[in-house]
Amino acid sequence: MPPSILIVDDDDDVLDLLHFILSQEGFEVHTATNGIVALQRVEAWLPDLIITDIMMPVMDGFTFIRQLRARPRSALLPVIFLTSANRARNRLQCFKLGADDYLEKPIYRDEIVFRARRVLENAERLQRALRLGAAAEMLPGGKGSFSGDLALFGLGSLLSILEMEGKTGVLMLRDGQQHGRMEVRAGRVVAAELEGVEHLLDAEAIYRFAGWEGGDFSFRAQPVEVEDRIRSGTAQLLLEAARRLDDQRMPASQAGEAEAVAEQG
Repeated sequence: MPPSILIVDDDDDVLDLLHFILSQEGFEVHTATNGIVALQRVEAWLPDLIITDIMMPVMDGFTFIRQLRARPRSALLPVIFLTSANRARNRLQCFKLGADDYLEKPIYRDEIVFRARRVLENAERLQRALRLGAAAEMLPGGKGSFSGDLALFGLGSLLSILEMEGKTGVLMLRDGQQHGRMEVRAGRVVAAELEGVEHLLDAEAIYRFAGWEGGDFSFRAQPVEVEDRIRSGTAQLLLEAARRLDDQRMPASQAGEAEAVAEQG
């Protein structure tokens, strides 16, 4: 089967152009005009790659990807952001959300094809490692433990790998003066605690961890004896965290749109 790509953009001309280019290169191409429609497409059919615009009505690209990363089934889907906005902060936000690549309009055929193939190759290597049960070997520390940068890896992807691998152990997180831990049993987070500037427990701690834009993590495989204090599954926890983050960021988003309008004027 040829690799499948979902293109998300509210501009019909962009959708038609990308559909033509990528179909000519042998990809199976589907389209959506906003994030909500795209999420419905992903629920019904899991693509190999998503190419999404940022500025869209109903649900923008940033919100769409936060929702995508909050679902274990789609947390590791590769994403290329496509936008006409030439802003450094957009690029930074894209990669903080776990984007695999970033392209600015106008679209050039050779570049979009090259980038799509490169991202798909990287994603295939990750999926192959997961199928072999070697996700932990990709990070320093071997099978028993691994560590990394939350800004590059993302909490959603991290918890999804732990769930898919059925890992049991302790996940430690640190960001400046804040630090905490999650107890994971058979892939499920059963308890959590945040310490430092504030003290939060269990689900509330996880919601706060999900809002970190940086920090370090380390996981060590070991027996977990703590009682199961969290009844929600990984998907429910991450979806609620994404909803809360969207609520918190709404004023900043509206301010950004107003600033963009002022600059255009």
